[in-house]
Amino acid sequence: GEYRGWWKYLEIPPEGTPERALYDMRYQDYKEMKIYKSTYDAVVKTSKQIKEFENHVFAGEIPAGLKKMIVNPQGYKDESSAVHRGPFLKPDEELTGDQLVTVTSSKKEDQGAKT
Repeated sequence: GEYRGWWKYLEIPPEGTPERALYDMRYQDYKEMKIYKSTYDAVVKTSKQIKEFENHVFAGEIPAGLKKMIVNPQGYKDESSAVHRGPFLKPDEELTGDQLVTVTSSKKEDQGAKT
């Protein structure tokens, strides 16, 4: 016996019953609260707080090499940083700035001035 009737709680009650009226009222409340909760942060927080939060999240997700490059655009290649790559228990590696940043370009070298 796995059937003990526990999933009857998940069934929608039939129309015209008091249980259905209660279900409809709870579902309507749920939908209205969902709309309220989704707009709550936009109403309560100032734009300054939202921007600070976005900057904080961005700073946490930006790659280590790019952080070094932003702080020191000229000498980032000489700096080193401990970076964790690979499996969980693998120790951190010391990488230099030129190993942390790859500069690419979509321009081809032969695209000079056309005459």
